[in-house]
Amino acid sequence: MTPEQYERFSQVLIEKAAQIEDVLGVVFLGSAAAAYRRDEWSDHDVFLVVKPGLQEQYRQDLSWLPDADQMVMHYRETAHGVTVIYEYGHLVEFAVFEPDELAVVRGNDYAVVLDKADITARMDEAVAKTTNEVVKAGAAVRHLMQIVFAGVSRWARGEKISAHAFVRMYALRRLLQVLPLVLQPENRHKLDNLDPYRRFEQVLPELGAQIDALLRQEIPTCALGYLTLLDEHVKPRIDDYPTEVAAVIRRHIINAQAGGC
Repeated sequence: MTPEQYERFSQVLIEKAAQIEDVLGVVFLGSAAAAYRRDEWSDHDVFLVVKPGLQEQYRQDLSWLPDADQMVMHYRETAHGVTVIYEYGHLVEFAVFEPDELAVVRGNDYAVVLDKADITARMDEAVAKTTNEVVKAGAAVRHLMQIVFAGVSRWARGEKISAHAFVRMYALRRLLQVLPLVLQPENRHKLDNLDPYRRFEQVLPELGAQIDALLRQEIPTCALGYLTLLDEHVKPRIDDYPTEVAAVIRRHIINAQAGGC
């Protein structure tokens, strides 16, 4: 989508919603709210706020969205949310709430583009509660090592798919939380406080490239690489680094590679 097409979509959405009496507010999130994050691949993330009791109606009847006749797929993704894909290759993810339900939402970049019922104040309060998961570095490293241990064990017994999930997803998530927490890069504000996988490479490009290369390796090599990164970047910076645990995990991985038990 070109910038002009994206802006047109946004404006049409706002204008259509503003004409519906039931609609109390529209909130854009993510790249829809923050132009600096936007590119040709950006989707629209939207909260539609309606009068109490009418939420389901607007999850089912999508005529309030632009270009409703050009939707090729829409499906219910969560209790509140729906995903829409358009024939011209655009993605919209929206959720419908009544005003009081906004208390449960979490977010980062957002813009209230239509407000008929104090939606801005409600969003301000909700997003203020959104912080990066409170992570103590030492505890997080121990958790990461436990995940790696389990993942490598599954790889060794032939549960390869499960091992991929443990090492390339669960342990990776912890690693991507720990490294910025400890290294405190100047531009860490660019990170996504809801999804540590997002924009890591923009904040720590060299580490991002190293991790990307590790993810292309076999599970044991990837896991050993995680430990090396922790030893190099985290161990010198925290007092409670689990050195003995790291040594045990490393031996476990090497043993698994060798076909030991």
